[in-house]
Amino acid sequence: MDAYYVSERPLPASADMLCRICRAITKAEREAVKTVARLFFREENGELRHKRIDDELEKYERKSEANRVNGAKGGRPPKRKPDENPVGSGSITQRATERDPNLNPNQEPVTKNQLIPLTPLPGGWRSRGNFAPSGEAAQARRHF
Repeated sequence: MDAYYVSERPLPASADMLCRICRAITKAEREAVKTVARLFFREENGELRHKRIDDELEKYERKSEANRVNGAKGGRPPKRKPDENPVGSGSITQRATERDPNLNPNQEPVTKNQLIPLTPLPGGWRSRGNFAPSGEAAQARRHF
């Protein structure tokens, strides 16, 4: 089927040529090619045709021709840019720029590899020093 689409022509009806296109070498492969050709293709004028592939190729040809005609016209015209901002847009823009930048929330990124502060140990247990969890413990703490 790939050869049918790529060449945009029907496949040859000759079993030897068809097996060569499909690279069928062993007897089992050759028999499989013949069976598929017999079941899914119809023979017309020494060629194997498939209705769905013929329809797809015809649809492709129509679209290709339409694109060729449109391309010959020079493509789409460029969009016209307005000379001024639309009426009423200045006040919206002004309000947006007058905001106090100090009122913005903290925008530092929170990433997966940040350490979460350790919680105090229960029951008066003490750690042997400052340490960061590693391995599975670190993964468990990161994904709360």
